Amino acid sequence: MRKLVLSLLAVSILSVNFAFSMSDSESTKISKTNDVIEVLKSQIKYPEFAKENNIQGEVLVSLKVDENGKIVVNQINSFSSTMIADVKQQLEQIKVVVNDRLINQLLYIRFSFEIK
Repeated sequence: MRKLVLSLLAVSILSVNFAFSMSDSESTKISKTNDVIEVLKSQIKYPEFAKENNIQGEVLVSLKVDENGKIVVNQINSFSSTMIADVKQQLEQIKVVVNDRLINQLLYIRFSFEIK
């Protein structure tokens, strides 16, 4: 069971890297909502200022992927306006290629930032 989970994790990581490393015309389209969410979660990094100041928290985001693969933030909330700005900036720099069914579909993501 452990080998299966590790194998699936490795394939997922390779798939994400593959989708981001190719040009738009060559990349594989993401076809599942959960896959889009996982890709975005893997790309968002813990804000540096928050790490440096031992700030933990969550950022709640509703967003869409437009027809060009750009992330369009619909609404974003957190206790920290600085965390909001940082996560929004990171999201707006990401480009993903999604299946036509997922274009302009509203997605909800919770980014949790915990010091470990």
